[in-house]
Amino acid sequence: MKHCNKCGVELVEGDNWWPSFVKKQYCRCIECSKASHRQWCQENVGKIAEYNYQRYQERPDYFRKRSLDYYRRHRAVVCERKQCWREANPGYKRQWRAENPDKSRGYDQRRRMRKAGLPATLTGGQWQEILEQHDHACAYCGRADLPLEQEHMMPVSRGGGYTAANIVPACGPCNSSKGTKTYEEFLQQKK
Repeated sequence: MKHCNKCGVELVEGDNWWPSFVKKQYCRCIECSKASHRQWCQENVGKIAEYNYQRYQERPDYFRKRSLDYYRRHRAVVCERKQCWREANPGYKRQWRAENPDKSRGYDQRRRMRKAGLPATLTGGQWQEILEQHDHACAYCGRADLPLEQEHMMPVSRGGGYTAANIVPACGPCNSSKGTKTYEEFLQQKK
């Protein structure tokens, strides 16, 4: 008769037992095996996250497709779960947007570009590099005393994407007065 090596309960094969092979064969009941696995997962959260990240990096298309397939098959459940979370955390989105204005703006821009079918690849680091290239001043008038906005040299309405090559810093007045003109058209108008 076999007994669980952890809790000592009598094991009946197929009922409450399965053989485990690590370095040598030992027996554990199903409950002890699950508890041991849960404990290992809690102790190795970093390892698991790193492993999953590496797997995703190796096959991003596979995991995106898998995630989308799951969403399509379980849309009602996913939406209900999200709705419950939003109801339990009512001010979270507004608070997050207030605490992370740059990320929030980036998400909004990327969504806008996706809807227009345009590229959206600008990152926060690239935006900081662009600001440094322009000495944290407006690309059109050179003023550094006003808050700067991300301005599309080629307007979105004319097919300009949210990419590092198409974004320059601009003060509010210049950005507003430029409107849907291109960079060159606006500079000619200012002369």
